[in-house]
Amino acid sequence: MTTIIHGDNGVVFPDSTTQGTALTTGNQTFTGVKTFASAPVLSAGATVGSATMAAPSGTAPLYVARAWASLSANSAANPTLNVSGNVASVTRSTTGQYAVTFTTAMPDASYSVQVNHGQLGMITMASTLTTTGFTIGAFVATTGAYADLATSIPFSFVVFR
Repeated sequence: MTTIIHGDNGVVFPDSTTQGTALTTGNQTFTGVKTFASAPVLSAGATVGSATMAAPSGTAPLYVARAWASLSANSAANPTLNVSGNVASVTRSTTGQYAVTFTTAMPDASYSVQVNHGQLGMITMASTLTTTGFTIGAFVATTGAYADLATSIPFSFVVFR
């Protein structure tokens, strides 16, 4: 498909049977798939789903979370997944180790995981990153031994790529 830009008139998408115009201002709904040679530029006030994008400051690129979850530990059982995005499951595989599985796989294992919890004396970290998930390990700070997170303390994680 060829894309032709006509000044202020918009972008014309000719194909084998029809031709449509994408306006450069205002609102327009497209049917079918339209492919652009470069990424679209969103401005402040753009709506994604029901959320409105705020105006970013500066020129640094924006990166969004690819997966996240808020959980409640259940001692020696699987944690309760309170809310999440792109997380199929979180299961306790053994003492202090929790296997996270993505709903939709990452393109590779080169992503960053930030794990948060509020339990004093415990350290948490992500390891064994794969395209389909990763492992969260919980350790006692003074001994380095694996230990389950306390039931009363929520924990969360976020994945960036």
